Amino acid sequence: MLMVEGLAREVARDGIRLVAEVPRGHAELVDQVRRALTSVVLNTSEGLNRQAGDRRNLLGVARGSASEAAAGLGLMEALGLVDASKVSDLDARLDRIRAMLFRLAQR
Repeated sequence: MLMVEGLAREVARDGIRLVAEVPRGHAELVDQVRRALTSVVLNTSEGLNRQAGDRRNLLGVARGSASEAAAGLGLMEALGLVDASKVSDLDARLDRIRAMLFRLAQR
């Protein structure tokens, strides 16, 4: 397993645990962030095992999902639904994932 895969799994695990703490009434936002985090893991794994155009496309989708997850977590923070320091940590790790995926897609 490449480092990016392991990091994606860790971030998904931590992010999904964090959004599980969000109070009732925000189910759509919680679900959207959960799906984005899951998409990062699944598309990264599939993309790394594909070739050429398929690889670039799937890694690009994973990168987009990482951005979507970061935006959703940021919105939850802005609404006061989650701890800002936890979001900051997740955002930094999602940024690292995006950079790694960008470089891998260039290969």
